[in-house]
Amino acid sequence: MPYTEKRSKLMDDLKTIVELSHEFGTLDYVKGGGGNTSVKNETTLWVKPSGTTLGGLTEETFVTLNRNKVNELFEVETPAQPGAREDLVKNFMAAAVENEAGRPSVEAPLHNILDARFVVHTHPFLVNGLTCSKNGEATAKQLFPDALWVEYIDAGYTLSVELKGRIEQYTREHGKGPKIILLKNHGIFVAADTADEIRSLYAGVMDAVKREYDKAGIQTGLKIGEAESAPEFEEQIQQVFEANAQHVVSSAMFACVPGPITPFLLLMN
Repeated sequence: MPYTEKRSKLMDDLKTIVELSHEFGTLDYVKGGGGNTSVKNETTLWVKPSGTTLGGLTEETFVTLNRNKVNELFEVETPAQPGAREDLVKNFMAAAVENEAGRPSVEAPLHNILDARFVVHTHPFLVNGLTCSKNGEATAKQLFPDALWVEYIDAGYTLSVELKGRIEQYTREHGKGPKIILLKNHGIFVAADTADEIRSLYAGVMDAVKREYDKAGIQTGLKIGEAESAPEFEEQIQQVFEANAQHVVSSAMFACVPGPITPFLLLMN
């Protein structure tokens, strides 16, 4: 492929991963700086920097990593002592960075071993109603038979090493890598070669768990009653916080929620 064509393809891919990051960087999918995204080609991985938000990413803020150097991490014998192991991983990752965008996400090695071009990892509360439940694995296999379920493993290098073996086994059994990975007590990874497929896969998962909540009679939102005017309280708050109290309103009373107070308790019995 000519250089200009490759450059154009890269810019298109970076624009796409920014769009996906913003789309899945909302409160329905992550809180604060949670979640991470990436795009890759044969030689390079662009991944969300540590300490940033999905909604704030631009094409320039992704950390650029040499994929071969990242993969070298899986070939070394790592120390058993956690502190020494983390230092080794940090040094390996630093050596793989090719730009000045900061430190890569701790899950960058996992992004690297997934074959798909785009990867979007989030922690939707609707999905974690499944991944945090006692019967999560059995229900996940029923709802998403092609997904890879993984029991809880500490995020970062430990998770990446364990998942490398799981992904390789899955690929041998299915002839291709997993597109959906469900992590117990953690969240979800979705991997695909196009943005449309990422969106379609996420929509399929979210729609399926919503249907389960509906069948169980579990509400996924809190209803708020009519707000009552309380000017005396608003005035007191503004006096205490002064200039920091730019806008004060009463949120009113939350309605009682029938059943579990969060979807996390779905399917636990």
